[in-house]
Amino acid sequence: MPSTKPLEGVGLSERQARVYLGTLELGRGTVQEIAVKCGEKRVTTHVILIELESKGLVRFIKSGKHRIVETTPPESLLALIRDQERLLRVREETLRKTLPELSMVYNLAHASPTVKFYEGPEGIRALREEALRASSKVKRVVGFVSIDKLFAAFGKGEQEFSLERVQRGIRSRVIYTTKSGPRPDATSPKLLREARFVPPEKFPFQSDISIYGDKVSFVALTGNLNGVMITSKSIADTMLAIFELAWIQAEKTDRAARGE
Repeated sequence: MPSTKPLEGVGLSERQARVYLGTLELGRGTVQEIAVKCGEKRVTTHVILIELESKGLVRFIKSGKHRIVETTPPESLLALIRDQERLLRVREETLRKTLPELSMVYNLAHASPTVKFYEGPEGIRALREEALRASSKVKRVVGFVSIDKLFAAFGKGEQEFSLERVQRGIRSRVIYTTKSGPRPDATSPKLLREARFVPPEKFPFQSDISIYGDKVSFVALTGNLNGVMITSKSIADTMLAIFELAWIQAEKTDRAARGE
């Protein structure tokens, strides 16, 4: 008996394929003869033959007092594939009609911002490490910061953080304040950084704000160290737009402070 695998590939079960091949080899026969040929019980064989008849692969013929089973031409198998193709088209059309509703549910679930809170030195280190990982994917970060408060909070740790950022190839643009005025090394190609100064008396930044990809993080630089990271494309995009607006305006302030 030939392998049942090709027939299973067009949608027949292993038992259906075996009974079909048994009937095909006999040409025609009674249910009992086919059962013996296939090594199945008569009752099981009869049920399978009815299933094959519904697929157009066998037919029952009355011969005197007996019912004889014979196969239809093997080309009937092609009809199975065509039926599957029609069924797939119907399923695809049904799914396409449902997709807008499913997409709406998906978008609502993924549009909801996720918020993580961090407290204490260890928590802030974890936040900043996560920020580096996230920034590495987009290779850029922008933000607002008070240099004085940043170094007061992190000291040498801030230099290490900057070096780690550079090693990961993350470019930075920052709008900063400091009581000492614009720093000559603020913009540094070596450190992959562009910076623009704004006066702290007009813009008293109390937090380090960073925007990267679909995330925005805030780190409080006064009082107890704590921070929050928001993951939301819409919020991050809005914050990025605000930064870009401030970046344009900060150019004039930075130049004026440098006497240019």
